[in-house]
Amino acid sequence: MGPLSCIMAIFVNPVAAANLLMLVRWPDGVVCPHCKESSNIKKRGRYMTCLQRYYCKDCKRSFNDKTGTILHYKHVGPGQWMMLVWGFFGGPTNGMSINYLANEIGSYPVVYYLIKNMMTMVYNLPTKKLSGTVEHDEAYARAGSKGTKIDGKDGLYTIPSRRGLPRISGRGTYEKDLPMVTAAYQRADKTTRDCVVYNVHQGGKKLADIVEETVKPGSRVYTDEYMAYSSLGKRGYEHETVNHSEDEYASGENNEVHTNNCECVVGLLKWWQKKHRGVSKQNLHLYTKSYEFIRNHRHCNYTGRMLTAMSAILGTYRGREYYNEYNPKLAELIQMAA
Repeated sequence: MGPLSCIMAIFVNPVAAANLLMLVRWPDGVVCPHCKESSNIKKRGRYMTCLQRYYCKDCKRSFNDKTGTILHYKHVGPGQWMMLVWGFFGGPTNGMSINYLANEIGSYPVVYYLIKNMMTMVYNLPTKKLSGTVEHDEAYARAGSKGTKIDGKDGLYTIPSRRGLPRISGRGTYEKDLPMVTAAYQRADKTTRDCVVYNVHQGGKKLADIVEETVKPGSRVYTDEYMAYSSLGKRGYEHETVNHSEDEYASGENNEVHTNNCECVVGLLKWWQKKHRGVSKQNLHLYTKSYEFIRNHRHCNYTGRMLTAMSAILGTYRGREYYNEYNPKLAELIQMAA
C-alpha cells in the first residue's frame, strides 16, 4: 500500500485516527494540559468511544487527547479533522478550498472557523530569521473587506462586500484595499534548503524594518532599486540591487544579483489564493502564512507533510525535517490501519 493510501486508511479508521492524534499530541509523553507540568497521569476510560481519557493525580482533573487544542468542545472526529488538515495543508501543493472541504465533511460555518483557527496556529509559529543570500521584493494583493463589521463614529456597521475591486494608480496601501505583501527568499546552499517568508504590510513599518525583522545582519540581500531599501547597507547587510526601471533584471558575476525567485514565489502565492475566490484583507495574513508553511514543507514526503501540519496545529511542532525520519510507532499505526 502506498503512502497516500495509508493516510486515507487512517482517516476512515476511528481507532487509528485517535491513535495518530495521540502520537502527535504527546511526542514526549502525556502531560496534564490543566496544570501544564504534571506527568503523574493514569488512563481512565474512553471519550467518544475511541479517544483516550486521562486523570491527573496532582490537580485531580480529567482530560483527553483533544483537551487544550482547537478540537476541544468541537463535534468533529479525529478522522474528519485530519481530512481537513490533509486537504488544506498536507495534501497536494495547490490544496483545496474551504467551500470544497465543507461540501465533503460538514457545514460551512463549522469548517470555516475550524480552518481559520488552524491557520491562526500556523501563523503564530515562531519564524527563524533567514541568512546567507536572501532576495527581497514586494507585491500588491487585491483584497477588500468582504462584509466586515467595524466600529465607526456612528456605531457598528458593515462594509458591503463587492466583486471587482477598482484598480488604483500608484503604489497600493492597506487602506486602499491593495495591501503590500513582501517576500524574502533564502537561496538554497549545500547545507540548507531554500526558504521563503511572507509578510503583509499594514502600514507603520518601513521596508528596511521588515527586512531587519526577517533577515539576520551580515547576510547578502538582493532587492530592486526602490529607495525604501537604501538604508540596508547602514544596517549591516551586504546590499546589492538591480534597476528594473532601466530593464535590468540580473547583474553581477554570473548574473547572480536578481529577485526572480521572489517574483516566482509571489506568483505562486497568488495562484494558490485564487481558489478561495477572494480573501478579506483582515485575513490575508493568515492565508499568506498558511501558504508559506505549505511551500516550505513541500520537500517532505506525504506522511511527513501531514504530520508536520498536525504538529503545528496541535502546538508540538519540531521542524520540517522531524517527521521525515523513520518512526516505528507511526509505521506500526499505518500497518494497523491498512
